[in-house]
Amino acid sequence: MYDVWLIGNIQKIDDPNFPHKYKVDKKNNRVRLCLYHPSRNEWERDQEVYNTLIPWTCEWLYYYELWLDDGKWRGGGEHPNLDDRKIFKNEKIDK
Repeated sequence: MYDVWLIGNIQKIDDPNFPHKYKVDKKNNRVRLCLYHPSRNEWERDQEVYNTLIPWTCEWLYYYELWLDDGKWRGGGEHPNLDDRKIFKNEKIDK
């Protein structure tokens, strides 16, 4: 599983409702994005990044900008419960 991080001057990084993320690293001004559901095999290492992770990241950023405006996440999706380790198939998830 590749980690996709948003890095830089991230608006509302302290908001407890920051949407679709796996981890917030305030010290380094970065957020690990939730772009796909690992247990559903929506992404595999043999898939082309330019056809998957890059467009998914662009879409995430689009919905993030809307969320900044009014606090509503319109990107859909299902964010997995990080306490349910079974869904990650033994992959390390940082809290």
